[in-house]
Amino acid sequence: MTTGFPLSPLTAATFILLSMSGVQLGEHQRFLFRWAFGTTLVMTAVALATGAVPL
Repeated sequence: MTTGFPLSPLTAATFILLSMSGVQLGEHQRFLFRWAFGTTLVMTAVALATGAVPL
């Protein structure tokens, strides 16, 4: 799984959860993008700091 998984409109689980919660896909993507991007930056910084990804 990636941090962008909940943003994808190609995932059936996304549509199921959106219909259950009554949220529109565009609204969901706008809200989640900031969190996913921030999480990606943190994960990249930790990987670089621990040497998991060499420079």
